[in-house]
Amino acid sequence: MKRILFIGFMMATVTLLHSQHAFARRILYPEEPLNIKVGVSKLTTITFPKKVAQLVKSGDPESILVENRGYSVFVTPKNIPVAQLIVVTEDGEKYPLNFIYEDTVDDMVSISMQSVCEERQDKNLTIALMKELFIGRVPAGATVINKRKVIHLKDQHLKLVFEKTYELPQSKVYLVTAQNMIKQAVVVPVQQIVYPNLLAIASDREVLFPKGEEGSQTKLYMIVRK
Repeated sequence: MKRILFIGFMMATVTLLHSQHAFARRILYPEEPLNIKVGVSKLTTITFPKKVAQLVKSGDPESILVENRGYSVFVTPKNIPVAQLIVVTEDGEKYPLNFIYEDTVDDMVSISMQSVCEERQDKNLTIALMKELFIGRVPAGATVINKRKVIHLKDQHLKLVFEKTYELPQSKVYLVTAQNMIKQAVVVPVQQIVYPNLLAIASDREVLFPKGEEGSQTKLYMIVRK
């Protein structure tokens, strides 16, 4: 059964039949405060609408580890209270993050500046597009680009091979093969895959068998806003 993680909407992990526990959360800014639930030594990934240009800390700078890459900021508190952080994106927009210590932390937060109407329209189009991908159909009006790209995830357990791209007027679709690179089973970490403007991601399999065995790879479907 295919699972879809919607990144730009309600941030819920769902199947085509029912909803499951949400590992990621979306904040509509500036309508909602940028409250991020964190825990000591626990990683939280925060994605922004534009590329991150600058990070400004206040309070105890040693209380938190912060790394930024592209559209994302990776936060790991070392102790409580946690320093405050202002993220400045390339368009000059400032995002003052409020870190709140809780037992249940945010694994991933996506900050969006879309209106509710735009959000609903994007979600409906993305669901319809994902259904087309599931049955192996090339989306209507898509330009097919056969350009191969290989990415190794940070822990080297998985290799992602971008096999094909579908170019659409408002989005891109990446057809990706995820390959297990170690001699033990691994969970496909769809909640941890970060990509600029990622709207949704789905996988054919939740668990990959050890390298070299049948079932050691799966297809991923990534829908990205242009």
